[in-house]
Amino acid sequence: MVIFETDGAPNSRADATIVSSGADSYYPIRIKDPSDITNGQNEFPNWGTYADSEVFTVVQQIAALNTASPPGYSTSRKPALVYSIGYRSLFDPTNSSLPRQAAALTFLQSVQNYGNVSSDMKGANFPDSQLVYGSPSDRQTRIQTAFTNIMQAGVQVSLLE
Repeated sequence: MVIFETDGAPNSRADATIVSSGADSYYPIRIKDPSDITNGQNEFPNWGTYADSEVFTVVQQIAALNTASPPGYSTSRKPALVYSIGYRSLFDPTNSSLPRQAAALTFLQSVQNYGNVSSDMKGANFPDSQLVYGSPSDRQTRIQTAFTNIMQAGVQVSLLE
């Protein structure tokens, strides 16, 4: 399970080509030494113009079957799940007249659709319980509710010692 939290209005691109080795696949974005970001051993993504489709491609790769080429993280019995949480005043119902709100909700719902969580890409169907906005205490309550609902949505989570 992946929880993708965003303000719903992504505008910066960071793109990397997937690397596949047998049953393992990953995007090479690694920082060897965070205290020295200019270290030549760091692997950075490509920067450029942002496109929603690139996010959807990554989510589709995560949700792909582990037998795909390159492999994803789903099995025929247990699909990988990618949930979205929208965070920011853009999602406040008092701002529903903003055209960006509808586009952001469609983006979040589409991520969930590609991530095996939602059956459609209609922004109007994105769950209100996964939107975080309001006063600081409201945001705290709403994000706790979002995580609680996601964790109780049928995924069995085990904690091992």
